[in-house]
Amino acid sequence: MEWVVMASLPKGSEDIEFEKAKWENVAEDMALYPEVNVRVREDGDLVHVEVSDSLADCLHG
Repeated sequence: MEWVVMASLPKGSEDIEFEKAKWENVAEDMALYPEVNVRVREDGDLVHVEVSDSLADCLHG
């Protein structure tokens, strides 16, 4: 499975949980399991909210 970055935020940002919840809701709306299709990954001073390529494909048609 490949991952697509949907948001990159500074570590400690209050928006991380908001972005994660937003994409989990999108996954549920697309009948996909959020726990498998949305993740948060730290990379140095940034935190990336990523979605699976399956979810990204749904968004692009």
